Amino acid sequence: DQRLRGKACKWVFENETDVYEWNKEAGNPHKAAAERVKQFPEHCIWKESTPVREDSHNCHEYEKSNKEDWWVWCPHCNAPQILRFFPPAEGEQPHGYVDGYKDENGQLLEPEEAEAKAFYRCVKGCKIWQHEKNLMIKGGIWLPKGQYIDEDGEIQGKAIRSERHSGFYIWTIMQSKISIGRIAAKYIECLHDGDLRNFIQDWLGNRFTEKKKVPKYDEVA
Repeated sequence: DQRLRGKACKWVFENETDVYEWNKEAGNPHKAAAERVKQFPEHCIWKESTPVREDSHNCHEYEKSNKEDWWVWCPHCNAPQILRFFPPAEGEQPHGYVDGYKDENGQLLEPEEAEAKAFYRCVKGCKIWQHEKNLMIKGGIWLPKGQYIDEDGEIQGKAIRSERHSGFYIWTIMQSKISIGRIAAKYIECLHDGDLRNFIQDWLGNRFTEKKKVPKYDEVA
């Protein structure tokens, strides 16, 4: 792209980096962007993208970063926590999650009903509704991996890496105009359509990895 090969810049913004095209003539577009700042000791390169491949460039860059998360406080019990869609897996850091989109038997509701009933479940169990979500998110702070907020509201721990390479995890719940219910409804729609990739990548901002089929013994023997 000719825009990556112009004059020297102190600030470079790369948008939707995972869809940049590489070719033998032009070379690596990310390296071309980095060349623009080499004359400035103090410079900044911003990269943002929806992950679109298992070998996502943006996810690769995030893994090299200090992996910052947005910490918020529950509007009911004041418990500090990070924001996620799914409940924490075994061994994962405790956090809240989107809830209320299943019936009492654990079956998924229809998208329209889920949109009306979904809420955010605080790490301590409180129900956080849509009208409380935006104010809660506005009051949050960024913290790198390795640090956390204890129950007294104090920042604890030590960052795993310096701020020289900062990475920020952002997903749809942080958008003020998209409701908790709409996120839950989209999840159900994507499950019904067999398009979970769309939800994981575009709504959760995560890399989607296809589950590999394990061959049967007689297929490899």
